[in-house]
Amino acid sequence: MRYSGERAGDAADSYHLPSYTVTDLSMKFDLPKMAGADTSVAFGVRNVFDRTYDPSSAVDGSMRVLAGEPRRFEMR
Repeated sequence: MRYSGERAGDAADSYHLPSYTVTDLSMKFDLPKMAGADTSVAFGVRNVFDRTYDPSSAVDGSMRVLAGEPRRFEMR
């Protein structure tokens, strides 16, 4: 689980980004040795509940808020 509290959106503190909580899940399986090497496989889901959140902002001539990643499935 990732949590970020309310924070300033720029150095001048002219606006604030709201707090957010995002849930991630993962699991790893250790498999039998293959060709003498340890083997494992991992599965994960980032942003399980597909929450909309704003992790950061940028000021490069215009103020903009960067959107967080949508739900994502991973396998390693």
